[in-house]
Amino acid sequence: MGQAVGCICGQDSGNIQVPKSDVTVENPENIENSGMKASILAGEVNNNINNEEEISENTKYQLKSQIIKNKNEIEQPPTLEEEFSLSLEKIAKLIPSEDNNNELNQYTNNNIIEIEKNLDELDNSEQNNYSNTIIKEAYEFDNKIIYKGSWNFETYKKEGFGILIDENGNKYIGYWNNDYMNGKGRLFNKDGDYFEGNFSNGEIKEGKLVMNNGYIYEGEFLNGKKNGKGKESLKNEFTFEGNFSNGKRNGEGIYKWEDGSIYNGNFIDGIINGKGNFKWNDGRNYKGDFKNGIIEGKGEFTWPGGKKYIGDYKFNKKNGIGTYYWNDNIYYEGDWVNNQQHGNGIFCENNNKIKGIFRFGKLIKIEEGKLNNENEEEKKNEINEKIEKKEVENNEENVVKLKKVDIPKGNKNVNVSNPMNMMIKNKLGAKKKGIGKKNGAENLKRNVSVVPERESADDDSENDNED
Repeated sequence: MGQAVGCICGQDSGNIQVPKSDVTVENPENIENSGMKASILAGEVNNNINNEEEISENTKYQLKSQIIKNKNEIEQPPTLEEEFSLSLEKIAKLIPSEDNNNELNQYTNNNIIEIEKNLDELDNSEQNNYSNTIIKEAYEFDNKIIYKGSWNFETYKKEGFGILIDENGNKYIGYWNNDYMNGKGRLFNKDGDYFEGNFSNGEIKEGKLVMNNGYIYEGEFLNGKKNGKGKESLKNEFTFEGNFSNGKRNGEGIYKWEDGSIYNGNFIDGIINGKGNFKWNDGRNYKGDFKNGIIEGKGEFTWPGGKKYIGDYKFNKKNGIGTYYWNDNIYYEGDWVNNQQHGNGIFCENNNKIKGIFRFGKLIKIEEGKLNNENEEEKKNEINEKIEKKEVENNEENVVKLKKVDIPKGNKNVNVSNPMNMMIKNKLGAKKKGIGKKNGAENLKRNVSVVPERESADDDSENDNED
């Protein structure tokens, strides 16, 4: 029958043969009919009876259970979590620390450390919403990438809450999904700029961008650029609230300068264009058309004290047809060239209208109108003296210079229109299909992503045309 590997209850005549499991079972309890012989073949208990002896059902059950238990203890494969951990340890180095929350500071840029001191700790309570994940301590990979946090042990990708620091000292802390930054997070670059808000598939969606030159933007993004509703400001310079498209002000918005001047109107590609209202801090006001950052088209310009001009502008000056009111009783209506009456026009004072021809701000010929017993030359001199006097009084006010609408350049490496080219799509393996345990260590290595560098100012051609 095969070699005996155990005795039951001290009976020499009872042999239990185990040809396949190599497991010895000794002294099982509650074995009845100790003189009986029993064989266990391929994990099953079989009876050997001589028509006189029987093994109880309880005995059979206990023998079978013991063998199955011992067999499983020997042959049970590692769990998915264990396989993942083994793969991770093959290709990355654990960063030891007694205080594991601060062990990453030695790898973090000092600018980022100082910023984080003034920020509240990021909430990680949503980690509970992620399944099939395992949280690991900080590991450093061969490409100098450091990651601490949650992994999906089935796909070998970052999923859940985690912290990543790249080889340049840039840092991301927040949520991941399928190896992409996804959900709430903070992204810092080594220069001290950072973004806090929501990410989707590795791209900034909405939140707050703070740059080290004092520039702040809070609003919506698309493809990493300002897009939709937003607010921006530069310390001691300006604030803007309105619409953005493709990283620039586009559509309606309100731009305020630090000195109190305000523009409320339309923008195209970051430049004042279309209908708008510009108020200077000294009380001057223009409402009308703008083109490429200057007054051009039709509009109304008013000065403190009641003076106003209604008419055509070109190149920031009165050009075309328009009416200039010194007050309710005195006005000129007619042709203008470069802020001067030039062409056909009417000068009116107290309802007395003189129609004539003007050259470079002077009446040179009277064609119609009351002279009040004065000859034409005397009347022309009288009108020109009044025009000249009024124009001298208002000459400075008539020189229209729009305040410059600046987009801050920041430090030379900052592209404000696409501020985070820190723009966060994984470069390494992020679009691969699900990664199983086969070749797990190598696939895991490929899936460790970096925070890309921002583009240099040399690539920032978008800002060159802004005034």
